Amino acid sequence: LVYEDPLINQEVKKVTGYESKHNKWFKELNDMVGKEITKDQRTRLKDIKEQMEDNYSEFVETVGNFDELKAALKKARPDLKSNTLAIFCGDMYSFLFSLVRKSLK
Repeated sequence: LVYEDPLINQEVKKVTGYESKHNKWFKELNDMVGKEITKDQRTRLKDIKEQMEDNYSEFVETVGNFDELKAALKKARPDLKSNTLAIFCGDMYSFLFSLVRKSLK
């Protein structure tokens, strides 16, 4: 999942734990490489897949919600002024809205 803005790709992903959760899952998956997959491991693989999907959905929801994005940016970058955040979030919101309109065509 990559956005055009480095604030989202770096800062917001760190604050929300998006990337650190993936690192944990990838380590767990890497430990399974080259081993026979048991019934319990299959269940765990399904759990990891669901958790990854939930993590993705939560992040997309955060980025798509003005208030949640603004809160995450404030937490990630307390040095940013409120008007900068409002402009950034407003621009991102219009960008996301344009993507949704394009996908509906």
